[in-house]
Amino acid sequence: MAMSTEIRTSNQSRASTKIVIGFVALVALGYFGYNFYENRAIGNLKYAPLEPGVVNLVGVDTAKGGYHIVVANRIAQLVQTANGAFEAQGQDPSQGGGGDDSDAQKKKVPLMEMIQTLQEKSAAVGPFVSILNDMKQEDVNDKAKDWSKADIEKALAGDKSLKDKLQADLNTNLDGSPLAQFDPKTFQTGITIHLPVIMTIPSPTGDKQVTGDLLFPFQTRLMLALEQRVATESNLYDNKVLAGYYAEVAKPFMTDPKQRQNVAEALKQIISQTNVDGMTELPQKVLGSLQILANDQLIKHASYTTEDTPKGPVCNMEIELTDEGRNRLWQYSRDKVGTQLLLVVDGVAVSAIQIKDVLAQTNLTISNLPDETIVKNAVNKINSMNKASGQ
Repeated sequence: MAMSTEIRTSNQSRASTKIVIGFVALVALGYFGYNFYENRAIGNLKYAPLEPGVVNLVGVDTAKGGYHIVVANRIAQLVQTANGAFEAQGQDPSQGGGGDDSDAQKKKVPLMEMIQTLQEKSAAVGPFVSILNDMKQEDVNDKAKDWSKADIEKALAGDKSLKDKLQADLNTNLDGSPLAQFDPKTFQTGITIHLPVIMTIPSPTGDKQVTGDLLFPFQTRLMLALEQRVATESNLYDNKVLAGYYAEVAKPFMTDPKQRQNVAEALKQIISQTNVDGMTELPQKVLGSLQILANDQLIKHASYTTEDTPKGPVCNMEIELTDEGRNRLWQYSRDKVGTQLLLVVDGVAVSAIQIKDVLAQTNLTISNLPDETIVKNAVNKINSMNKASGQ
């Protein structure tokens, strides 16, 4: 009897094992079957590039761009290594606001101008390029005379009227020597050169080129020397006094041709295609690494909660996407694990986070955001726009 009981128990155990194995197999089959379905059904969907909106969830391909973005103190920055090479290091994915990368060189990202350039707004192209080249807008004097690249080329080629006008506006001859007649009204302004710069951007109908003007300020070495000479003087409204300072500063340039600046050559270099290409290289690389994954139309709702941490209070933000928004994000993140997402609301960087895994959910949660004001404004903006559009 004991033997038959043992055999029966053994048989029952085997039956149970078969049931468990069968259940696991069904679960695995269901899981892999669903993944297969997702890959086929969603992975094969084709979407045209999105137009940027007021609210944008932007994919940043750090491997393609050769840099990464951090967000700190309400400013988005490109992070560059000390040797000048852009690096696609991953930041802590739990830090929605981005790491600080304090040992790296940084360049401010002009988000408003970046989005507007993607929206094909020509007026934004020049500022976008200039800021990424560390040019300061305050260096452009409002009173400076404006010169187009084409007119400078004509002046340098020998057009007498344009050459005379250019030299007068610069208060310096093209060979760097002083003018016979000094104009005290313009010695501190120089000229502003309008350089046409072209950005290639993706659009629903294919790549497009957007042209804008990069404002390039220029003063001659002679005028900079004069400006330095009178920096501590107060009586600059007397033209005779200014003319005296001009004569004083100009004397070495008259007697020693070696001290003269080759103004014509300096202008040629500024307007050269080599210079323009160099200045547009990084901005184009940035644009080429971006992809708008969701805009106003693909974000349904936003909310946030706060929590206390050892480092202080933080916010956790949740964004609800439409089905298309979810599909676009899923397609992107499937092949871009390790790259970044940048949330931009009305030109303000809310977060820059690393994609740690495939993002296949309709709800996207961004954790550990340190600035509640930015988060609250972003949430209110998203929800007010959706309310206005009836979503």
